[in-house]
Amino acid sequence: MTIPNNFLSAIATAGANQTTIWDRLLAFISANTVLFWSIVAAVAVIIIALIIFLGVRSKRKNQEQPADVPQEPVTFLPIEEDTAEIEAEYLTMQDKLISAEEELDLKLVEQIKNKGPQALADIAAAYDKCQPAVQEQLKTLVKEERLMERYSRRLNREEYPQSVLLEAWARFPDTDALKDFVEMLASSDESIQLAGTRLLSAMQEPKSLPLLTAALMWPEHFLPARVAEVMASMGPQSAKLLAYLLPKVNDKHKVRVLETIAKTESGYPVANVAACLAHPNPAVRVAAATALGTSKNTDSIKPLLISATDKDWHVRAAVAKSLGMIGDQRAISALEVLAKDNEGWVAVSAQQSLSVFAETGVIDLGEKNLAK
Repeated sequence: MTIPNNFLSAIATAGANQTTIWDRLLAFISANTVLFWSIVAAVAVIIIALIIFLGVRSKRKNQEQPADVPQEPVTFLPIEEDTAEIEAEYLTMQDKLISAEEELDLKLVEQIKNKGPQALADIAAAYDKCQPAVQEQLKTLVKEERLMERYSRRLNREEYPQSVLLEAWARFPDTDALKDFVEMLASSDESIQLAGTRLLSAMQEPKSLPLLTAALMWPEHFLPARVAEVMASMGPQSAKLLAYLLPKVNDKHKVRVLETIAKTESGYPVANVAACLAHPNPAVRVAAATALGTSKNTDSIKPLLISATDKDWHVRAAVAKSLGMIGDQRAISALEVLAKDNEGWVAVSAQQSLSVFAETGVIDLGEKNLAK
């Protein structure tokens, strides 16, 4: 390739005062702006083209490479640390509690506190396998952190099953926690009320009875229906306690207590309940007659027969129904009289009770012709 003479002359002229050809060339380029930017553009195009070329070439090379390229096996070098310390980091909380020999380390205690009520599941599951000294620390920790109380307020959530709290209660019975469980029956949140009812019914804890009795007589704070439901689920033990306390119960609460006794459908000493058949309030007499019937105690027959002539027809109807529930043959004559009562509800109740005896063949209703 031949360089034009006029180009070389221009360079020589532009760099006449320069000593080397490169200096003269640079002087010429700087003196000609158009040429300078043309060279810059050309260089940029060359660099971009080179980058694109290398990228396409690399991509094609990767596509042509076989899929199953043998890889060099990874070699793990041994770590110069205590293996026991490394393994301890990956143990579950249960494992850590079980492996603790004399006392819980501060790190594990902090972990339990941070996990809060959810830690109760691990503690209850590991407790029986822990060392005695660790068990004592766990008892203290559960009480101080109020884990059972806090857990109970979350029983309406799926991730807090009731079974965990029942297991914890079997290991850490606590009067303060029990009071908190009963207090759930006073919650404004209906889901908490239901959770508390289910919990206390499942616990069947005798120590809760005095608390429940007090709650039953505090309708301004507790919901009586929830309290009665729990007590009814506890059967004979609650019926006996309520019957024993009945004489000390204020008159305005007697009906509620008698209705709760009836819901237990359990046996109990009938004397205190039978005494309520002479109460001046007809509602109390009705509740007493009903409770005596659900007890199915034959000792109730005599006081019920006396009340069969009560001046209030509501009481006579309740007596007629209860006599049939007990099923003692001594009640037949009184029921035959009640079956002819001027008040329709009394007569119907008596006839229904007599049908109980007819089903067992004791009497023949067809011959008695009680409907007339």
